[in-house]
Amino acid sequence: PTAQSLRLLASLRSMAVPVQAVAAWVAIHQLGLQFNGRVVGTLVALQAVFAALTWLRIVKHRAPVEPREILIQVHADIALFAAVLYFAGGTTNPFAPILVLPLVAAASLPRPWMWLTASSTVVAYLFLLRFNIPMTHPLGVQEVFRLHSVGDQFSYLITTATLAYFVHK
Repeated sequence: PTAQSLRLLASLRSMAVPVQAVAAWVAIHQLGLQFNGRVVGTLVALQAVFAALTWLRIVKHRAPVEPREILIQVHADIALFAAVLYFAGGTTNPFAPILVLPLVAAASLPRPWMWLTASSTVVAYLFLLRFNIPMTHPLGVQEVFRLHSVGDQFSYLITTATLAYFVHK
């Protein structure tokens, strides 16, 4: 099951990278939101490198996948996505709930490690609730809130579709 979990994790990353890149581009260039796009872009690029290295590990190295490897990789994903969220509004970013998706790949881990992973997502979320660099808009807070409401709909659709696809698979 852990080899399958690693493939699942690599698939999630491979989907997350372009989605995050497009979301950041749309937020900045189409919606006028202001946040540090360079830092966010660098973090998304780092996620892309991590995804490529994971696929290489799957294809080139046939060594068994240990649960510890999944645990480490899932926590790297949590940390990287939390960093993206830190620079893009924290929990006010409508995509913050997507922070729970690494739990899908952690489902095959021993129960204590699964709960550790769940706790890590909660700690990251609570940290981002208090500490983050807010997104701004030239039209003010009301426009940020309006765009957040629209983004919530997309976030819900993405989270639901991803969970449905991978849980069924």
